[in-house]
Amino acid sequence: MARYLLELSLLEGQCVAFLPVQLAGAALCVSRQVLQEPPTPGGAAAWCLASAVHVGSEASMLRIMHILTNAAAKAHTRETCATFIKFSSPETMHVSRHPGLLSDAGVPGLGT
Repeated sequence: MARYLLELSLLEGQCVAFLPVQLAGAALCVSRQVLQEPPTPGGAAAWCLASAVHVGSEASMLRIMHILTNAAAKAHTRETCATFIKFSSPETMHVSRHPGLLSDAGVPGLGT
């Protein structure tokens, strides 16, 4: 799922202002939230906050996460929907069709 989000970021002009490590951290954080990974000893929220420290401010991380969730929510309606189609195949486990990505409200705290 993070690979899908990163590929979508290539189509978002706003993403050129961020470092690759920032985009990767945000993509992993969104993926963890959408997939609702089971709690870990450190906790998913702690992981996201820790990665925000290493890849930029929490505000930057949340901004990137918002951009990525919006991109995923509209990916199937864009003229450039090749990424959506590519990641809707069985080989990619239909990740682009995950219900949590089809609307930006799927990620708690990031919906518009």
